[in-house]
Amino acid sequence: MALSLFIACDKDDDNDVMQQQFSTADVTALSSITNVGTWRVSSFIEDGDNITSVFSGFSFTFNDDGTLVVDNGTLTLNGTWQITYDDDRDDVEFEVSISTSMGDLDEDFDELSEDWYIITYSDTRIQLSEDDDDDDDILILERI
Repeated sequence: MALSLFIACDKDDDNDVMQQQFSTADVTALSSITNVGTWRVSSFIEDGDNITSVFSGFSFTFNDDGTLVVDNGTLTLNGTWQITYDDDRDDVEFEVSISTSMGDLDEDFDELSEDWYIITYSDTRIQLSEDDDDDDDILILERI
């Protein structure tokens, strides 16, 4: 019995979590949650490297019209976002695109501009995994 309880539990490690099963209803719920307030990157693991600090001080506002504003008080970037249901995988996909022309920041924000899959979400936290099965990229957004 203890073995079955162990197997049924989700792992807490941000890099090794079990993905929930989603439906189209999750698209509506997640869209409603995302476009309320501002968000921050609380964790970003890219190819095994923690690059969270690159996004320190940036807030992310996901507007109802699908536009995205990223701001740190001195720099404002624009982009788009969309949440869709992937019938082939029974997953919810979070697509983010951010336009930059800021030199070194280009590469870092390009890493955010991906098709992400939702791992878990709540009213204040969204955990995502990159669409590419070869990567262990994990992004966690938290409402400010």
